This record gives sequence, C-alpha cells and structure tokens, in this order.
Amino acid sequence: MENKKKNYGWDFPPNIGGGISECFNNAGIESFKGKHWKSLARETIQNSIDARGKNAEGPVIVKFERIDIPSDKIPGKDELLEILKACRDYRKTPEKAKKAFERGIEVLSKPFVQMLKISDYNTTGLRGVFSDENSDWHNLVKSSGNSNKESGAGGSFGIGKNAPFACSLLRTVFYATKNEDGETAFQGVAQLASHDRGEGETRGTGFYRNKETYDPITDFSDIDEVFRREEIGTDVFVAGLIDAENWKDKIIKAVIENFFVALHEDQLVVYVDDTLINRELLLQLIDEYIKEDKDYMSDQYYDAICNGVPIEFNMDDFGEDGKVQLFIKEDRRFKRKVAMVRSTGMKITHLDRFRGGIFFAGVMIAKGKKLNEFLRQLEPPTHDRWEPSRYEKNERYAKRILDKLKRRVREEIMKLSKTDEAEVSTIEGMGDFLPDPTIESSPFEEIGNDEYLEKANEIPKEAKVKKDKKTEKDQLPKITVNGGGRRKENNSNNGKKRENYGTRTKRRSRNTDPGKDKSISSEAVSISRIRAFCVDPDKGTYQISIWPDSGGTGVVQVMVVGEDNKLFPEPLRKAISKETNQPLPITENSKIGPITFKKGKKETILATFKEPFRWALEVKVNEN
Repeated sequence: MENKKKNYGWDFPPNIGGGISECFNNAGIESFKGKHWKSLARETIQNSIDARGKNAEGPVIVKFERIDIPSDKIPGKDELLEILKACRDYRKTPEKAKKAFERGIEVLSKPFVQMLKISDYNTTGLRGVFSDENSDWHNLVKSSGNSNKESGAGGSFGIGKNAPFACSLLRTVFYATKNEDGETAFQGVAQLASHDRGEGETRGTGFYRNKETYDPITDFSDIDEVFRREEIGTDVFVAGLIDAENWKDKIIKAVIENFFVALHEDQLVVYVDDTLINRELLLQLIDEYIKEDKDYMSDQYYDAICNGVPIEFNMDDFGEDGKVQLFIKEDRRFKRKVAMVRSTGMKITHLDRFRGGIFFAGVMIAKGKKLNEFLRQLEPPTHDRWEPSRYEKNERYAKRILDKLKRRVREEIMKLSKTDEAEVSTIEGMGDFLPDPTIESSPFEEIGNDEYLEKANEIPKEAKVKKDKKTEKDQLPKITVNGGGRRKENNSNNGKKRENYGTRTKRRSRNTDPGKDKSISSEAVSISRIRAFCVDPDKGTYQISIWPDSGGTGVVQVMVVGEDNKLFPEPLRKAISKETNQPLPITENSKIGPITFKKGKKETILATFKEPFRWALEVKVNEN
C-alpha cells in the first residue's frame, strides 16, 4: 500500500564518510540459516514470555498464522522493489547475493506474497515507542545487540531478533505493537545490503517509517487493516516465506522440543495455524510429532517431568535465590541426557556423557532469580549453551559455578544409580573386569587434578594373552582402562568386539596369519599394554602410556568413544613426549607419530584435545 498523504516510505541512511559497505551476508542472520524455523520459534516465543504483562491473567499466548496478502498491500511495495533491483545491480554486490536479490524481486512481483504473522497476548507490548534508546521498541526495531531485560528474561533483543529475517526471502520484517501505556507503532525493517540509487552509497539496513521525523507510524488508519494491532501486545510479520509449504510441522516440533517446560507449567499456550499446543494436549502432540523422530528428545524429558523422581537442591553461592528442580526418570529406552532449562521454561542445552550406570532422562530447571541471572549471562546469542568465557566479571568463577551445578546433577543421578545397583546380585570375580567407581572416569564423578594423579599411580596388572586351543595363535588382547581402574576383555576368534563403556585401549601385535588383519606386517611393533587417563580436565589433556615388548616404529591412533559406543576422531591441539618434552607430529584423524619404540621402554605422551571435554578413549598403535 502506497501512502499519498504523509511522507511514509523506505529510508536507507547514507553511508556517510565512506564507511564500510554492508554486505548481504549479515552475520546475525547467517547464524540462524539451516535451523531458521527452530530459531524463529525459540526467539519469538522467548521474547513474548519475557514481555508477560504484570497484571496478565493466564499464560502468555503466541499465535503463528500464515497469511497470503496482495503484494500491493505490502507497505512501500514499489519502492522496495526498486531497492531490491538497486542492490542486485550495485557494482559491489557479489554473484551469490545477486541471485538472492533476484529471488526477492520475483517474490515481490507476484500478485500475492506469503507472510507469517506472529502475535502475542497477555504481554506488555513493546514499551518506549518514542524513547531514543534502551527501550523495548528501540532495542528490537532500531538497534543491534542492546539489552535491557531483567534477570529472569530469556533473551535481550540482540542477535536473536535476526531469526525472522532468516525466514524471509525479502529479508524484510514488519512490526506492529500496542503497549500498556496506550502507545501504538508500526514500522518495517529490511536487512539488505549497501546500494546506490543515484544519491550515494547507503547503509545495508533500511526502515519503513516517517521519512521526515524518522519516527514509526503511530496512526494505524494510515496502514492497511491487516497490519493494525487492536489488542495490547505485538505482531511480527515475516514477508516472503522461505520453505512456505513445510513450515507448520517444523514450528510445532520446535515449540514442543524447546518449550515443554513452559507449556507444562502453564506459562505458555501456542497456536500454529489451527493446531493448539497447551498443557492438556502436550502429551498427545508429543506422541503425534515427536515420539517417532529420533532427532528429538522432548518425549523422554516430558516423561521425566510427569513420572520421574522429583529432587530439589540449592546452589549455596546464590543464597535463597539458587533453587534448582531436578526430575529423573529411569527407562532402558532412554539416552542418558538431562535437559537444562531456566525459569523462562525454554530448554537451553543438555547434559550428557553419562557412561555406564542407569539409563534415564532428566530435566533440570533453574528456579532461583540470581542463579537465572548468572546463567543468562553465560549464553551466546543463540541461547543454546552456557559458556563461562562470556561472564565478563570473572571467567574462572563462572566456570567453577557451572561445573558445580553440573556436578551436583551428576551426583543426584549417581545416588539413583547406586540404589539401582543395590538390587543386583554380585557375581564372584566379576569385579576384576569392571571399572572401579571411585576412580577418575566413574560415569558420574568429577574430581580434582591431584586426585587424578594420585589414582594414576595405581598401575593395573598386565593383561594375559590367552591361547586359542585350535590354532595355538596368540589372540589380540583388549585392555579397557577406566581412569586408574581397568576392565579386560579378550577378543573371540571371529574378531567381534564385546560392548563396554569405559575408556578403552587396544594394542596390535605381530600377526603371521595371512587370514587375519593384513594391514599389520610382521615388522610392526608389539605392544603389551596401553594406558590412558585424564590429567587436566580443564585443558582436555590426557596421559597415554605405552609399554612395547619389541622395538619398532608405529603411529598412535586416538579415538573418542561416543554415547552409542561408536568411535570417532576428535581433533587434537598438541601432543608432547613426556620423556623428551618435545612436540610430536599430529596427522589427520588424531594420529600421533610416527614414534620409535624401544623394547621394554615405556613411552608416555601428553595429548591435548582442542575441546576440553571428558572423553572416553580408545587408543591403538598401528604400523607406520
């Protein structure tokens, strides 16, 4: 709709003083590509929950509705079309961006444009329409990366507000709000690229607004009725939908997977077109949309909330504001993961790497106000993890508190595991083959550096090589090391591996049987024992000790054991010989060497991973 009465239109500020040209590949938008529907659901619903009205009765309501409107009703449609063409034809525009602008021109040239309207209710609306800075309206519509949200809030109108643009072929979003103070406002934002329409280069972001005062449109009679907000709250219009045919199921799954806590606690009700998602229908919708999809976990998490063991504890560092709720449900089908949730009811991340013990699913909800404020400061713009390095006051303090929280969750699960184990009969002699739960790599224990080194001095016995009665050939022993403890298994004749969950190490010895592994020649070094344990969990450093019973040259292969017992190479940052203090070469797939071994002389390697996680390792020595 073109407005003839007032000077409304698209305004792209000039790039004064020859500033940096702004390209189409906006980093904030690109961070949501490939997961745009999930990100859209997370960011918009989170903002609505944060804006809950102080006197609102009932949950926050968010509606997602696809609408097809005549393209002539798009505010400033003709001018926007000319701007898209100018962006496409600008001399600085790269070829890939030209194609994107061409798609936008094609969309806007059609009789109808597909839009997604996102509306919230029982909210405050966007406050501070006429404030120059640091208001809800200014932070969402006119600034980049600003925040004025309170401690319990989920986001900060930072990079997350770019999620709707990642869903738009026009890279254009319109906002309409009516707030509790009675203010109304409408404005469009287009995140395109620098261009020149004959008056010099512009900035890449433009606004549909009053071009004389630079204010939003406050008289709703000046805009088409489809954009008018009648009730208190906010509407977001995403213009020119990407993947418009498949959006509905993806939004429903994203809502359930990320907001099952908010839905269960009656903080939130969501409509996706004609599908209602609330507490009463949540279990039914999980069965319909989530249960058969292995990429989602909310069915297991929600089972834990409804049927699991409820646990409460307090993070003493935050006094009475450190309350935490934990729900644990044991089930052989479950994947040993704990959803980590803040008081907003949105899942942030999950805690895993629980090796051994019971199979379970869990949900941790940070309820304390100060604890929530602390955790919020650790979140990146995508709100999908907690990073101590983001805590500007004291990174070491943040890491200590976060580790303490995780450790407490693991300890509570360990208690359930011990209860479960108490019901299992003890088989005499089985302890020789199982990991010692008091030692470093116990599935639930995180202990200090000194204790790692103390346990490291407990040298396990050498594995015995059994003879095959039929062939009298030496079988290749597999020594499973779990920190300072051990578990030993011998391979059967057919070479099949037996399942284990500890830190695994292998050796390969001389093999003269041509029917066996041909990759190992008769000149390969023979290894009697390999041992690996973590010496610095903060840096991800492991000590690997290798006892050769013959001389030769070999390459040390370090593999990580995943949750499903599959092996994968995790990138190494460095490897150092402990004997010489010299760096060792690292090749692809986390291979260290070649290393020259001398008969009977132990070789010790300090290997540091790029990511400082607690890994279960499988180490083997191959022929060079």
